[in-house]
Amino acid sequence: MVLIKTVRQKIKNFICLSFIKKNSRGFTLAEIMVVIAIISTLTGIILLALVSVRNNMKDGNIKNNLVRLQNLAELIYLDTGNYEGIVGCSPGLDCIGICDPRTKELCLELRRDTDVNFDIDYRSGRYCAFGGLPSKGIDPRYGVPNVYFCVDSQGRTAEGDVFQIVGTCYRDIRCP
Repeated sequence: MVLIKTVRQKIKNFICLSFIKKNSRGFTLAEIMVVIAIISTLTGIILLALVSVRNNMKDGNIKNNLVRLQNLAELIYLDTGNYEGIVGCSPGLDCIGICDPRTKELCLELRRDTDVNFDIDYRSGRYCAFGGLPSKGIDPRYGVPNVYFCVDSQGRTAEGDVFQIVGTCYRDIRCP
């Protein structure tokens, strides 16, 4: 019986002490540095992912506002026969007193999106609106987004190169 207790005690001591160093006082500097490096890497990856999600949300907001502008412009056209009530919604212009009253909230949202522009041609009765999508990258030479989203009076929407979208919108008052 004593022999069994002694063997049991030795097995118990061996199992408990085999995982713990006898003179262990804490973690070594190398172990702490490895943990800090892992945590730093994971934090960096998470922050990059959050920036990407934020830019994609901003792109979605710009697209949504432009489609809302397109729908509102068509309602104004049905009521008045022209698009003049929506002209004041460009970022550089004051919305108050220029925009159709129905466009005031949307107009203020468009002013927050500094890359949203609106062009109207009164002779042809057409309009074209476009906005830069920051998640697609910024052109370092000009500081503008590489890709733009466009809506026009013919019901078209397009996404494309900055020069293609902006050039066609200003020149032809339509999306490419």
